Amino acid sequence: MAKGFQDTSDPNVVPGEFTKCPAGTYEVTSTIEWVSRTDKNDPLSFPVFKQDKHRGQVAQLRFSRKDGKSPDPIHAATAADLAMLVKAFGGNPAELPKERYTTEYLINVERLISKSTKTVKVEVKESGWVSFVHGAVPSEGLYQWKLVRASSIDSEEPLHFAKDAYGGESLRLVFEITGNYVGKPTPFDGFQTMITFHNPFDGSENGVPKFKVNENGSKPMTVVRLEKIISALCPEMYEHDWQSADNSPYGVDEADNPMVVIADKAIKNGRSGIAQFLPNKNGKLALDLKTLSPLEMEDIQVEETPATATDDLPFDVELYRIPSEFASEHPELADFAAWIWAKAPKSFVTAPVSKLDELALSDTGKAWANSNLPKILLDAGIKAQAKPINQFTEEECAKINLYIRENLFSKPEEKNEFSFA
Repeated sequence: MAKGFQDTSDPNVVPGEFTKCPAGTYEVTSTIEWVSRTDKNDPLSFPVFKQDKHRGQVAQLRFSRKDGKSPDPIHAATAADLAMLVKAFGGNPAELPKERYTTEYLINVERLISKSTKTVKVEVKESGWVSFVHGAVPSEGLYQWKLVRASSIDSEEPLHFAKDAYGGESLRLVFEITGNYVGKPTPFDGFQTMITFHNPFDGSENGVPKFKVNENGSKPMTVVRLEKIISALCPEMYEHDWQSADNSPYGVDEADNPMVVIADKAIKNGRSGIAQFLPNKNGKLALDLKTLSPLEMEDIQVEETPATATDDLPFDVELYRIPSEFASEHPELADFAAWIWAKAPKSFVTAPVSKLDELALSDTGKAWANSNLPKILLDAGIKAQAKPINQFTEEECAKINLYIRENLFSKPEEKNEFSFA
């Protein structure tokens, strides 16, 4: 008889050290293992968030590949990433604790994911770490967003528009969700999306930046988007006195490189604006900067230049542009109404709505509701009967909103990064 154990592991390698997963696309199951723990050598210790110098607090986890092979993909996720991971596996991120960046939050993430029988696709980059999880994006709807980062595509300073892969000039802007359309917390707060933003400027003239103009005299959509950013996040730029390189604190001729100033002001202001997260022309959910609006409209006067017919907004966001008595007193009904508004342009008689008795469907809204709502109500467990929209109770709307979130926003091929044409 022999005693003891045979151990052929390399004593020079840290226990738990992994062989990186090759780059590629993998299907992973709902079985996850936390890598970041109170004691990395003890698989029974508690999962924790770790500080990352670029992304803040992140939790590291290992997926299990559906094919059963190893090594498995490793993922570093913020609290917002984890909420969307729960969504990707079919769970409800609203069930997560309100307090984030705690061990309790991570334990509940694992609990909600482990209930799923789904598999999810993940993209792994050369480093062996997951770069994208399919379906792990916020639900379609109105959110408050702020600009958190701007960078040149060639990574050089100062910020500038550089040649891109399509022969134009662009830079990158990163926006972050700060709340729902009335500023209430959401499970997706902290979600960031990067936009490739095309150059709206045609040099400078008389010491001020000059916007591009299309051949037919219309305003390019990249100019419209920039005006939306300025109006919502840094309206003082309309009165900015553009400085020469000798006088500018940025060390640039500001009229020739205005995005340095605009981005810096928008980021440092920390202001949020309201914009839609909705399917783009490729059917993927994306932040639509054309819908970006200030939280407070009365102090901002911006001349509007109509875009061409093909570039019209997909809907008007005026109804829920400013937090109102209606939205604060009837949050579930407000969410339901906002979803209807996004689906059916001009669906209400009055906009903006400030009181419950003002909420009424227009003829356009009634036609859309008669064609679409009966099935949704029945599937949500609500009796499908004809009644005014403002007579739906908060309890009924909560059931409807839950059904909408869980069944009508699933798009497994969504990407977080995209370009505006």
